[in-house]
Parts: sequence; structure tokens; C-alpha cells
Amino acid sequence: MTALGTSLRIRLLIYFLLLVSCVLGFVGVVSFISGRDSIKVSVKSHLESVAVLKEQEINTLIEHLRHTLLWLTTDVHLTSEINQLINGHDSEPTKIGIKNHIVEEFQRLIAIGHFSEIYVLGKESGEVLVASNRNWEGKFRNFESYFHQGKRDVFVTEFFLSLTMERPTMVISGPVLYENELVAVLAAHINVNALTEIMLERSGLGETGETYLVNQSNLMITDTLFSPNAAFNKWIFTAGVEQALKGKKGVGEYLDYRNQEVIGAYRWLENSKLALIAEQDISEAFAPVTNLRNTTLAIALFVGILALILSQVISRSIIKPINQIIYAAKKIGEGKLHHRINSSARDEIGLLANHFDLMSENLDKITVSRIALAEKVQERTEELTKVHQELLKSEKMAVMGQLAGSVGHELRNPLGVISNAVYYLKLILPQANDRTIQYLEIIESEVFRSSKIVSDLLHLFRSKPANTKRTKVSELLDISLDKIPIPQGIVVSKDIPSYLPSIYVDPYQTIQIFSNLITNAVQAMPEGGNLQIEGRIGTEKILVSFFDSGSGIAQEDEDKIFKPLFTTKARGIGLGLAVSKKFAEANRGKIRFINLENGGSAFIVELPINENSADVINKVDFIGSATSEKQAIKPD
Repeated sequence: MTALGTSLRIRLLIYFLLLVSCVLGFVGVVSFISGRDSIKVSVKSHLESVAVLKEQEINTLIEHLRHTLLWLTTDVHLTSEINQLINGHDSEPTKIGIKNHIVEEFQRLIAIGHFSEIYVLGKESGEVLVASNRNWEGKFRNFESYFHQGKRDVFVTEFFLSLTMERPTMVISGPVLYENELVAVLAAHINVNALTEIMLERSGLGETGETYLVNQSNLMITDTLFSPNAAFNKWIFTAGVEQALKGKKGVGEYLDYRNQEVIGAYRWLENSKLALIAEQDISEAFAPVTNLRNTTLAIALFVGILALILSQVISRSIIKPINQIIYAAKKIGEGKLHHRINSSARDEIGLLANHFDLMSENLDKITVSRIALAEKVQERTEELTKVHQELLKSEKMAVMGQLAGSVGHELRNPLGVISNAVYYLKLILPQANDRTIQYLEIIESEVFRSSKIVSDLLHLFRSKPANTKRTKVSELLDISLDKIPIPQGIVVSKDIPSYLPSIYVDPYQTIQIFSNLITNAVQAMPEGGNLQIEGRIGTEKILVSFFDSGSGIAQEDEDKIFKPLFTTKARGIGLGLAVSKKFAEANRGKIRFINLENGGSAFIVELPINENSADVINKVDFIGSATSEKQAIKPD
């Protein structure tokens, strides 16, 4: 028996060590490879995204400058002065005054930072008649393509080497018309510093990440993180640049211009004939992989030592009780169900021996009904399925939250630029014609609508606790109504009794709820109608009801209206009600709706009166309120 025990003990030790080593080695290798590949894919995807975003910003800038030049060529005052300067018969002092005024206008635009030079070319000779740089006046540009192309329409050149400026540049030109006749050609050089600012914006690129532009001659045209004065002074021949200049796009690992190993995303910008490069040092990009490797090795070493010690202890303590269980199993197999081990041990094997005795004692009592077992399995399966669905939903919401944050950040900047541009245009065009003012108002309206969509996305997918305080329903409703323009043909009436107690809510979130419901009600009545708002007191709740006389909600849509991204309208993306529901629940309230018998619908918001109000709904007040409103909005 001693020899058997020693042999079993040794085998247990060997098996245990082998098992631990194999499992740990397999898990470690798989985790390391999976983590490394995941990190590589993540870094490459991130750099590609950065390159795409930079390309979009460059295209947006060029398109903005193109529209700026188009605006200049159609500015009535400027074109009139250029025509008077070229074709007028004024005295020389008068022409000098006109020229100085035009130069002042050009220099004011240059001060904004997007253009470096602006000048007017004679339509036939190509002579520089007026220029922001007075040294250029009298020179000829009749050999330049932008002079000939600019006679017909607004034209944007590729980046080319300017002999006059002695460096690469990009020119935007367009025709100056007076009474539909070509008077001159207006040309402007893009300030390359504006592109450098875009490239030096390094959000999300870590300590070593950078982006830059290279022209077809391998000349860097923007400064970089590690070469602040590289623009027009450094030629680059890295693998990423060479691939981009061949018109390709992708991600790779190579040596950069510092002779450092980097992972880089490269793209060819066809419109501007530039190579766009986004790079990050491999040492920084793959630092998590190194940390993962070191952590895995440390854990493996620790677990190996611990396994060696534990296997010795376990092998010695496990032999005797196992032999006792083996002997008892043999007796039970012989039909001697009265045999007992009677172990006094308190460890797992002692517990096994005790349960073995219990099994022998109750062998005839352990038959379980198949139906009962199947029901139990089905119950557990449904619970697991529900938990799994909740986990999937949480993961999706987390991903959407990250996406909303990124999209919100990237969209708010250009929306801010557009809004500032509209404000600027209104400021400098106080006497613009009605059509121009109409277009500016349309742009301003669409920017506001887009900003609201971005805000709704952030509200929906980012959890933010309610900042509750005591406030009055009537005050929040007044603020909400002031925010929403009510079209003609819609009559708004309120019935908010003065005796209603204050509610304990987050004012901002509650105003957002009310504003969304008022907006939905207005949109539900395109031909006009009645919007009635009523406040009632329930059990520890204030019920605020919004009744409209629209077409109501289709029966097949009733289960979907509070789901994100569901909408039946031609405009909008279906976030308003989802955000409202989220804000209501965040304030310990509820929101629900009913279709009215005579058409239209009612949305009822329940909000707490006290800080710790119970979640109780006064169903009598709710139903009574809805019934009274059905009668109130009947057609005359």
C-alpha cells in the first residue's frame, strides 16, 4: 500500500504540474497572441481613421476657401470697384483710392489666416492689376493654368511649385463679372499654415503620433511634431510616402524620416495631389503588447511555483481518503448499501465521503421526474438567455456611446465653423438680397438641427446622473415653449394650476423632455391644430400631459416609438422620445402615451414631488386627465 501511495503521489505531482503548465501555457499564448493581434488591429484602424478624418478636414477647408473666393467674385461692391478701376474714366487719384480700398479688403481677408496672397489679373493680358502684395503688381500670370481656367469658373489648382513664391502653393481662381461681362480674374493663394494647423492637431495620437503632407516631389509641405520647420525644407522617401505617391492607401510598418520604426497609415489625396501620412512609433503603439507579455510570464512563473508546492501537499493528503472511497464504492457495487465510510475529515474529500454515505442512504430517493428536470433546465436556459441579451445590449450601448462621443467631437467642430461663417456673412452682408438671406437662414437652421442630433446622440448613449433640485412645472414649461417656434395655425393652451407643488427634478433634463414632446406635437400637426398642456397632481407625483390634435400613432408603431433611431418622419433620426424616456427615468419618473378617441395623441410625463418619492402612479388621475383632454380638443 505504501508503494502504491508513493507511486500515486508521484504521478499526481507529475500530472498536476503538466496540467497546470499546459493550461497556463496555452491560455498565456492564446491570450498574448489574441491581445497582440487585437492591439495591432486597433492601432492600425485608429491610424486609418485619423488619416480619413484629416483628409475630410483638408477637403472641407479647400471647399470653404473655394466658396469664399466665389463669394468675393460675386460681391457687388467689390466687382463694381474692380470694373471701375479697369474700365472707368476716373482721375488717377480716384483710381489710386479705389485700388487702396481693394488692397485693404484683400489684406483683411488674409489676416483671417486662410489665404496668403490675393490679386486681380487682367482678363486678356494676365497682368497683376491689384495685389495684396504690392510688389506683385505689374507682373504677368498669363502662362498659368489658373488664369485661363479662372475665366470660366471657380478653379482650384493642385499643389505646384510657384517660381514667384519659390515654394509649393495652391491657387483658387475665378471670374470677376460685371453686368454678366468678364472684367478680370481673381486669384488667391491658400495659406499652407492652415494645412499645417490641421496636421499638427494630434488628438488621440499619443506621445509620438503625427500627421503630415508630402507633395509629388517628396517634399514635405507641413511641419511635424519632430521637425517643426520641415515644411518646404525636407524631402521624404519612406515606404509609406512611396506607396501613397503611387496612388495607394493602406497601413504598414516601416522606418520613418527619423529612421524610427513606426506604424503608419498612408493615403493619396487625388484632388490636391498630396500624400497624407499618419504615423506612430511602434514602441508606443505596441507598448500594451509588451506589458501583456511581461504580465503573462510573471503570472506563469508564480503559478508554476505555487503549483509545485500545492501538488506536494495535495498528493500526500489525498491518497488515504481516496482509497477509503474506492473500497466503499466496491462494497456498494457488490450490493452492500449499508456500508459507510464515516469520515471525520472536514476538507473536500471528507465532504465527498460524507456525500457518498448520504448517496448510499438515499439511493432509492433520488429518482427525479424527467418533466420536472426539463422544466428546470428550461427555466435556467431562459434566465441565461435573458442575462446574455442584457450583456449584449450593454456592450452595444457602450460601443454606441464611444461612437457617439467620437462622432459628436468630430461633427461639432465643422458645425461650429459653419455657424461662425454664417454669422460672419450676416455681419459683412447687412444689405444682402432676400435670396442670400434666405440661404443663410436655411444654413443656420440646418446647423442648429444637426447640433441637436449630435446632442441627442450624446444624451442617449452617455449616462449622466440627474442634478435634481426643487423647481416649478410652470417655469420649466415656459422655458420649453420659448425655445420652440410655434407655427401659425397651431393654438397652444396651458392649464397648470397655481396650487401644484414644486417638483424635485433636473431642470435641464426636464426642459429637454418638455421641448421634445412639444416639438413632436407641432410636427404631428402640419396643417395646424390644438396643443393643450395640462398639469395634475397624483400620488407623490405631478402629471404633465401634452395633447395634440394630429393623426395619432399607428398601432403597429406603438411598441417602437421609445426605441432609439425609430422614426416615421421624413426628417430626424428618431432620438427625441428615446432621450425623453431616458431623462424621465433618470429623474425617477415615467413617460407614456395614449391615442385619443377623436384623433390625436397624448403624452403623459410623471415627475416626483419629493426627493425620495415612491414610484407610484395615480391611475385615476391619469385616466381622468386623458378623458377630459379628449373632449377638450374636439373640432368646433
